[in-house]
Amino acid sequence: MATGRTVVIDSSVAFKWFDATEQGADIAVGLLREHKRDDTALLAPAHLHLELINTLVCRRVAPEEIERAVRFLADADVLVAAVDDALLVDAARIAHSERIALYDATFIALAARLEAELVTADRRQAATRSCRVRLIG
Repeated sequence: MATGRTVVIDSSVAFKWFDATEQGADIAVGLLREHKRDDTALLAPAHLHLELINTLVCRRVAPEEIERAVRFLADADVLVAAVDDALLVDAARIAHSERIALYDATFIALAARLEAELVTADRRQAATRSCRVRLIG
């Protein structure tokens, strides 16, 4: 388990692990390497995997590639935070006040709860004032 600084990532960052042509992919891969070395603890709400795999499905990625992506995510060993009632309420407040989707606000709420940095490639999430943010890509 990673013991370094805690960084919350969203699905836009994790997706870059699967597409090296994405702007900011080098930064996303670097974060994963830091996590593997225990320099950084990558954390995300439980729905990260669903969002990421859904993106691959929507892009019509072959089933065997999706299976490979699922195994890759398991091997990446990103720490997964349960979406408990308190996190859900915090995320709903953020979603309402910032006019963003609840599932996006959950990443922000988790980073705020942990006083961690949120790393994202999503400009709407990056505009939040609820937590520290690093925009990549």
